[in-house]
Amino acid sequence: MTAALVGAALAAALPAVAALAGTPELAAVLLVEQLAFGWAWVAVLRASRPTVVLLAVAALTADGAVLGATRHDLGGIAGVVGAGLAVVIVYQLFRRRRVGAAPAAAPAAVG
Repeated sequence: MTAALVGAALAAALPAVAALAGTPELAAVLLVEQLAFGWAWVAVLRASRPTVVLLAVAALTADGAVLGATRHDLGGIAGVVGAGLAVVIVYQLFRRRRVGAAPAAAPAAVG
């Protein structure tokens, strides 16, 4: 439990320290943290490969938003996170519907 608390504190403090260092440093820290949290989410939920791709694209897009921002606030990333979350939810709902669909009727035996 203590290791989890220390890890959470570090994960929260690193972006703040990196933001003081500069935009490229902040983007690097955010990319590493997003990929680590995404990997943990995928591992725990046993998500599909397309979900992993969606997480990676969202992480890279968020990094692009950070690198393109003129100031360090969450405004640029909020849109990326919101859109990424919506895409993942819609994908998972579509996947669940496809997986949970009733099987097609088997063809009748001939003869």
